[in-house]
Amino acid sequence: MEIKRTANAGVLLKLENATILLDGVCREVFPYLCTPSSLQEELLLAKPDVVAFTHHHKDHFDLVFSLKYSEKYGRKVMGTEQMAQLYPDTVSFRQCITGENWKLSAFQTRHIGKGGLTTDHLSYIVEADRCVWFMGDASPVQMKMLCACPSPDVLIVPYAYLVTPSAIQTVENLHPEQIVLVHMPLKEQDPDGLWQMIAPARERLADQLIIPELGQTITV
Repeated sequence: MEIKRTANAGVLLKLENATILLDGVCREVFPYLCTPSSLQEELLLAKPDVVAFTHHHKDHFDLVFSLKYSEKYGRKVMGTEQMAQLYPDTVSFRQCITGENWKLSAFQTRHIGKGGLTTDHLSYIVEADRCVWFMGDASPVQMKMLCACPSPDVLIVPYAYLVTPSAIQTVENLHPEQIVLVHMPLKEQDPDGLWQMIAPARERLADQLIIPELGQTITV
């Protein structure tokens, strides 16, 4: 399986029989990066089998790309019920999609912080040759809700999962082989000091953790 970071908090998963784009195109919300137009065109031409978004915040979702994908391939992108109501011609709320030797399942989770009060949010689990948990902006405590699901080989999570001892412990308790950290700004554009905040976790989880740059592909 290949994982390519294509957005602030999103990736393109290349499975043996499918490609799945998760939060894979976004707009810029400083200090977080947008998906460059050249990469958007590359992703559109790649014809992903599934395009899915965890929620409607623009650092995770791009409506223009979603419209282009829907119009070009006659497929709606996956999203929350809230998104399906806002963009009924473009977004479909579906809980599961299956293909040849793979399955994508959506789970209702709570957005971290105050956003959880007003933001409809999903996390996704991909079951293929490897099992991937894609948490989006879900609160770290939401991983406990997924304990009945297949254990993750790969966790794809934002910075919140590596900044507090309790969150780090929750991650460790799942025993993932690989932790892919996204939703990180450039080191030189880090007003909240996130890189410094995750430094203890980077040392503690050095054998498991990777922080891909935008456009970088890793193999798991």
